[in-house]
Amino acid sequence: METERQIRELEKAMTTTDNRRLYERCLAVKLVLEGHTRKEAGHTIGRDEHTVSHYMKNYCHNGIQGLVSKKQSGRPSRLTDEQEAELVQIVAYHTPEEVGFKSRANWTLAIVCDLILR
Repeated sequence: METERQIRELEKAMTTTDNRRLYERCLAVKLVLEGHTRKEAGHTIGRDEHTVSHYMKNYCHNGIQGLVSKKQSGRPSRLTDEQEAELVQIVAYHTPEEVGFKSRANWTLAIVCDLILR
């Protein structure tokens, strides 16, 4: 009975979220609760069985909240807030040629990197 309640809870979360990662994690846990192996569940969502085991552990300890992604901090930006805002304005409203990159009509990652270095 508990498993059926958990499956219904996961299905509800899957239908109400717009977060693709949460949807996939709920699906993997749901599949395992329905009797699929972790390997099969992982194959369905494109992850390995160890990842599904991690999802199951988080779900067992914290329920659906354990499946929600935490904000990834990553490396701190080397740009100040003002520099980031300026970069957004340049890329959004100007072509590379307008800011000094000869014969370049479209932004590429390499051009943005060069712009940042300037």
